[in-house]
Amino acid sequence: MIDEKLLLYFIKTRSREFEEQSFTIHKECTGSLRDMEYDDVIIHSINLHTLMHVTRILNELIEMIEDGKFNTSENSVSCCGGECEKQ
Repeated sequence: MIDEKLLLYFIKTRSREFEEQSFTIHKECTGSLRDMEYDDVIIHSINLHTLMHVTRILNELIEMIEDGKFNTSENSVSCCGGECEKQ
């Protein structure tokens, strides 16, 4: 069995780290735009959007685990507690 509290702690920690990285990248993107470094703006923008999507996915996973929709049991063969009928 996966320790659910440890899993949630790890996911929440990584989510916060990604949010902090997103803020840093946003500042860099703004600076690059101000300095008219458009290639850097594109790179920062792609990185920012990627981190935002990863953070969203992690937050959805946290919600699924907390709502009991993601079974962390070792014997479970269902990804969502049987709700999607994929067993």
